[in-house]
Amino acid sequence: FKALALARLAAIQNGPSTTTRNLNAGVDPATFTDEATQLTEDQIGLDKGQRRDVQRRLSGLGFDTKVTGVFNDETRAVLKRWQAARGYPSTG
Repeated sequence: FKALALARLAAIQNGPSTTTRNLNAGVDPATFTDEATQLTEDQIGLDKGQRRDVQRRLSGLGFDTKVTGVFNDETRAVLKRWQAARGYPSTG
């Protein structure tokens, strides 16, 4: 696990990435126009543990959110900030 540990140490020392990525190339922009809803979240198929993992990772990247396993309005707002910081459409 040395490589993983070194990568994590480097990430901690360098802070969260602020690099903007263009991952939307070749994707229909209409895909990203709808705001997140319980229905769209259910379609992703994350269980409570996976939702907690997303919340933990957001917190680890400096986006403060409670780790509850539930995507509420607070979590969606944090997701929108993460998306905007990374150059994604802010749909939550």
